[in-house]
Parts: sequence; structure tokens; C-alpha cells
Amino acid sequence: MFFCPFCGTLLLLQEQESSFVCSTCTYVHRIREGAPLTITHDFSDSNKKMDDIEDGMVSHDVSGEGQIITMNCQNEKSLCDSSKAYYIQVQMRSADEPPTTFFKCVKCGFQWRQD
Repeated sequence: MFFCPFCGTLLLLQEQESSFVCSTCTYVHRIREGAPLTITHDFSDSNKKMDDIEDGMVSHDVSGEGQIITMNCQNEKSLCDSSKAYYIQVQMRSADEPPTTFFKCVKCGFQWRQD
């Protein structure tokens, strides 16, 4: 696993571009050609929670874990009517400034931020 050096988010693999990318900020880590790369997948009980989220059966306990919040989607292009979003807070400025909150709509995947 690789993490973003700027915000600490887990980097996602983009196989077609041979790189790891951060879903929160714009960081991209290119993979050297010829470097061995092993990909393994482990689908466990966390899939049940994701299925429940996608089906709209989210319990109130999940939002307490800092994963989902009730917030209307800000996507004006597709007029998404979702009222749930994943979120993460990142301290991007000095400690006396409020953190930046990044949101991602559960339904359409649209991303936005709030400073």
C-alpha cells in the first residue's frame, strides 16, 4: 500500500496509466517500466457495509465513524438528488486554520471540497 505524501490518503492504482493516484488531491506517482507489480484483492466483510451504503441502508453508526455524512450532492450538471456523501478532513494549512473537508457523493461519485 502506498499513501499520498501530501494528504495521507491511500493511493489508488490506475493500471492503464501505470501510476498510483490520490483521490483527494492531484498527486500522481508514476510506476517505473519493468518494475514488478503484484496486485491482490481481498473482499471481506467490508463489502457488506459498502453494499448497504449503495442501497441507501446506512445506519447512523457509520456516520459516527467519519465515513459518511448527510449532505446534499453539489453536482449541478447531472442534478443528482443524493443526500449522502463520503467525507474526509485534511489539515492543509497551519494548525490555527480550519481543516479542508473533501466530499464524494455516494450515488454519482461527484467530488467537491469545503474550506
